[in-house]
Amino acid sequence: MEEIIKEAKVSKVKMAMDLILSIISAGIAIPILIKDLRTKLTLTNKRLSGSIGLIKTQNIDSPLNKINGVEVRQNLFGKMFNYGTITVVTAATKFNLDYIENPDELKTAINNQIEQYEEDRMTRQAEKMAQAMR
Repeated sequence: MEEIIKEAKVSKVKMAMDLILSIISAGIAIPILIKDLRTKLTLTNKRLSGSIGLIKTQNIDSPLNKINGVEVRQNLFGKMFNYGTITVVTAATKFNLDYIENPDELKTAINNQIEQYEEDRMTRQAEKMAQAMR
């Protein structure tokens, strides 16, 4: 059974900046705001899935044991307002999510869940071996 561990979304500070920009630019920045609203990343006990965009989309759906690394990048404003870019690296792709709230917290949650996934997998394997030996 799969359960959601954490969900990540674009920072409210970034969305507020895009809204202000859209008002100033007479609506030209609305597609940027829509992209922000459509950006999400979901961590479950088995996988990491996410998507960016409405018309031109990019998706990730990776089992936790296939994730090779998670990177966080923050500039000065990102550190001040607690947002940053999360990069998830798998064997097949590199997935970037910009302006994600609490990026370090998300990175820690992903890494912790990867460790838990491996521990659970090894426990299940040991139980199967013990049953086979009976």
